[in-house]
Amino acid sequence: MKKSFFLLMTAMLLLCSAGAQAQIKLGVQGGVDLTKLTLKPKSFDASDHLGFYIGPTVKFAIPVSGLAADISALYDVQSSKIDGVKIERKYVNVPLNLRAGLDMGDSFSLFGFVGPQFSFNVGDDSFSWGSAESYKSTFQLKKSLFSTNLGGGILVKHIQITVKYNIPVGRTGDLTISDVVDTARKNLKAGSVKVESDNTWQLGVTYFF
Repeated sequence: MKKSFFLLMTAMLLLCSAGAQAQIKLGVQGGVDLTKLTLKPKSFDASDHLGFYIGPTVKFAIPVSGLAADISALYDVQSSKIDGVKIERKYVNVPLNLRAGLDMGDSFSLFGFVGPQFSFNVGDDSFSWGSAESYKSTFQLKKSLFSTNLGGGILVKHIQITVKYNIPVGRTGDLTISDVVDTARKNLKAGSVKVESDNTWQLGVTYFF
């Protein structure tokens, strides 16, 4: 992996470790993947639904007002049809997000977030949940798929609701920081809300214990 990309990942991990000095909250997160997002209720169609995801999440309250970070391990199942044939893809996604916004303790928080996500393909025919060799081969950072998350949400007591836009970039082991920045910039043109390629919108709900 390129040195510049290693520096980016190291910075994000240090950010999360800083949260260990403050409050840590555990939760469970679930949601749906969508091909597009619209505010018109009549336009919400089942055909826009790609799949679902679920898994544990940890939130770190960083000792700086309004800042926090979270990391999750999400089992994501996506499906699509090509020429009438249903194709299903399964991943273990590990998003790492930096959050900033208005924080009023446990009662209310309004925030935006950004961060990298690493996706490990567990839907491949060669993968087996009961095989140690499959784990060693699949869960390697350099073999994962890298994407960028941008979004926002609201937290009311124990319930958090988020809207996230996920932008795929490429295989983690082949990337540089400029690859990440350029891909994000191209996908965030003024007025553009259409999902390109494998990009997805994600609607999620998290319960913190």
